[in-house]
Amino acid sequence: MENSRNPILPQESLADPSMIFHDEKYYLYGTFTDGSIAGGSDHFDAYVSDDMYSWKKIPNIFTKEKSTTLWAPDVFFDPESKIFYLYYSNELNIGYATANSPIGPFEDKGTLIKGAIDAQMYYEKGEYFLYYASVEIENEYDMVYKKIKSLFLGKKHKAVESIWVQKMSSPFEKEGEPVLLLEPTIKWEQGFLLNVNEGPFVFKRNGLYYLMYSGNEAFTYKYAIGYATSNNPMGPFEKYENNPVARTSKKSAGSPRVVGPGHNSVIVDADGNHWIIYHQKNNVRDFGFSNRYASRDKIVFDESNHMRINLTPMTE
Repeated sequence: MENSRNPILPQESLADPSMIFHDEKYYLYGTFTDGSIAGGSDHFDAYVSDDMYSWKKIPNIFTKEKSTTLWAPDVFFDPESKIFYLYYSNELNIGYATANSPIGPFEDKGTLIKGAIDAQMYYEKGEYFLYYASVEIENEYDMVYKKIKSLFLGKKHKAVESIWVQKMSSPFEKEGEPVLLLEPTIKWEQGFLLNVNEGPFVFKRNGLYYLMYSGNEAFTYKYAIGYATSNNPMGPFEKYENNPVARTSKKSAGSPRVVGPGHNSVIVDADGNHWIIYHQKNNVRDFGFSNRYASRDKIVFDESNHMRINLTPMTE
């Protein structure tokens, strides 16, 4: 399988894409962006494919009435219970829902973690690990307030998103205390209003744990992707020295650009190839949460286990 034209779904503004492979089919989920300042919606859809090229839409697999902040779905199939878990972000909290099928319908089970977004469940040999980003704001106005406060009282008052892991005894039961893994300490991760490490996604290759994440602000073209590695799913994780590995590409006359790539998942196809599933924006003038489109590109690893990603711009 080779790179195809991006975006995956030209007709859908779909951000924060998450893909799973189950029973010989690919399932794609994401944030449906309705154009509001909240950058989300009141429902999730699913997209089903045999080959990652042709997709069938399954609408409204999960609905949250009166919401405009339903973001970042992560669907996890629990091999122990044979149940599908949908982790979602809403009103800056992480909730979860369950179903007997990857296309739902999912039944809401309520809030799992408060003050957090962008959950990803990782499972290995009977152990569960929930990765997420902490949030130090209550709403978009609080974010602006903290920025103004930082101008007068110092940078420590600026809002920050960091990445944590919570050991779990089951897909919905916590075990012990959460552990801080990554903080936005590097310049490219620091935005005007927010310093950001978010959108965590963990996978294992050759005995090494890769924690991919997004830095900077999702509503700008400066949004980008980096990764860190560890020998343990609980960390500590060390950031790759040449981050970001995916960022807005340079302008070239007559050529399309990749703009604001971010919030990815990783899928391994039937041939063992690793693919990054991420979103990118229409152009650098798209300031906001609309016009973000799910895209796919291959990840290549060198002899030192460093990853390289050649991003494919969107084409009409």
